Amino acid sequence: MTRYNALVERYENIRKAIEDAENERFERLVKKDRIAEFMKVLKRRDVLLDEFDDELWNTVIEKVKLL
Repeated sequence: MTRYNALVERYENIRKAIEDAENERFERLVKKDRIAEFMKVLKRRDVLLDEFDDELWNTVIEKVKLL
Protein backbone atom coordinates (compact mmCIF):
# COMPACT_ATOMS: atom_id res chain seq x y z
CA MET A 1 0.00 0.00 0.00
CA THR A 2 2.86 2.41 0.68
CA ARG A 3 4.15 1.95 -2.88
CA TYR A 4 0.68 2.82 -4.17
CA ASN A 5 0.56 5.93 -1.99
CA ALA A 6 4.01 6.96 -3.22
CA LEU A 7 2.88 6.55 -6.83
CA VAL A 8 -0.32 8.51 -6.19
CA GLU A 9 1.68 11.30 -4.59
CA ARG A 10 4.12 11.33 -7.52
CA TYR A 11 1.21 11.43 -9.97
CA GLU A 12 -0.41 14.35 -8.11
CA ASN A 13 2.87 16.28 -8.07
CA ILE A 14 3.37 15.78 -11.79
CA ARG A 15 -0.26 16.67 -12.54
CA LYS A 16 0.11 19.88 -10.49
CA ALA A 17 3.34 20.77 -12.30
CA ILE A 18 1.63 20.29 -15.67
CA GLU A 19 -1.34 22.38 -14.56
CA ASP A 20 0.99 25.15 -13.36
CA ALA A 21 2.88 25.09 -16.68
CA GLU A 22 -0.39 25.28 -18.63
CA ASN A 23 -1.56 28.24 -16.52
CA GLU A 24 1.74 30.04 -17.05
CA ARG A 25 1.52 29.38 -20.80
CA PHE A 26 -1.99 30.81 -20.89
CA GLU A 27 -0.91 33.92 -18.95
CA ARG A 28 1.97 34.46 -21.38
CA LEU A 29 -0.36 34.14 -24.36
CA VAL A 30 -2.66 36.75 -22.82
CA LYS A 31 0.31 39.07 -22.27
CA LYS A 32 1.43 38.52 -25.86
CA ASP A 33 -2.02 39.46 -27.13
CA ARG A 34 -2.10 42.57 -24.93
CA ILE A 35 1.30 43.67 -26.21
CA ALA A 36 0.21 43.07 -29.80
CA GLU A 37 -2.91 45.18 -29.22
CA PHE A 38 -0.78 47.92 -27.66
CA MET A 39 1.51 47.89 -30.70
CA LYS A 40 -1.51 48.19 -33.01
CA VAL A 41 -2.75 51.21 -31.10
CA LEU A 42 0.65 52.86 -31.31
CA LYS A 43 0.97 52.15 -35.04
CA ARG A 44 -2.40 53.79 -35.72
CA ARG A 45 -1.08 57.03 -34.27
CA ASP A 46 0.29 59.57 -36.72
CA VAL A 47 1.97 61.72 -34.07
CA LEU A 48 3.61 61.31 -30.71
CA LEU A 49 1.38 61.32 -27.66
CA ASP A 50 1.29 64.68 -25.94
CA GLU A 51 -1.75 64.14 -23.72
CA PHE A 52 -3.50 61.41 -21.78
CA ASP A 53 -5.23 58.81 -23.95
CA ASP A 54 -8.01 56.61 -22.49
CA GLU A 55 -7.73 53.94 -25.18
CA LEU A 56 -3.98 53.57 -24.71
CA TRP A 57 -4.35 53.54 -20.92
CA ASN A 58 -6.95 50.76 -21.07
CA THR A 59 -4.78 48.75 -23.44
CA VAL A 60 -1.65 48.96 -21.32
CA ILE A 61 -2.86 48.87 -17.74
CA GLU A 62 -4.06 45.58 -16.32
CA LYS A 63 -4.66 46.79 -12.77
CA VAL A 64 -3.99 49.85 -10.66
CA LYS A 65 -3.19 49.71 -6.98
CA LEU A 66 -3.81 52.84 -4.94
CA LEU A 67 -1.96 53.29 -1.69
